[in-house]
Amino acid sequence: MKTNTTEIPTPAAGEHSHWLVALIEPQRERSVRAWLWEQSGIPSWLPVERVIRRRGVKQVKTAIDQPLLPGYLLIPALYFEHATLSMARGFRGFMHYERQDATPRLVLICDALLGPLRAIETNLSDPTTRRKYRPGQVVEWLETTLRGSLTTVVALEAHDHVRVEFGGLGTAVVPEDFIGPT
Repeated sequence: MKTNTTEIPTPAAGEHSHWLVALIEPQRERSVRAWLWEQSGIPSWLPVERVIRRRGVKQVKTAIDQPLLPGYLLIPALYFEHATLSMARGFRGFMHYERQDATPRLVLICDALLGPLRAIETNLSDPTTRRKYRPGQVVEWLETTLRGSLTTVVALEAHDHVRVEFGGLGTAVVPEDFIGPT
């Protein structure tokens, strides 16, 4: 049974004070996450990046959520001894490290330290953050008779195009390849 990960709530920042890193069989992160939620209501966080892939003969664009940390799932530490965890198919255990005295210790992550990972996940899933240029950025013309002159990016358009100021005459939409950083 396939479960859509959008139905499983992702715990908000600060909702749990500490997290454990669960080791999961490759490509089973979503199914383990779904199973834990459906069987026992155990929340988890699977940081993902929204990726656009072309599939099939017609090369249809499909949005896919690809894990940022393949083989890992973040589970609130409060569920460490929950019996359901060990029964989840694909769950291998929790990440440990060894101290100098060879004593294994669980990897425990404070919620405040996950802020940068949350920001990365948000930025990678936002298509405008993956573009070369930003609105307001001054760029140089690389093509046409305007080569070498400066212009300003006004807005990001679809299909790797940008709207730029066009010499006081208004704006024009051009491919990103027509301009370059100054």
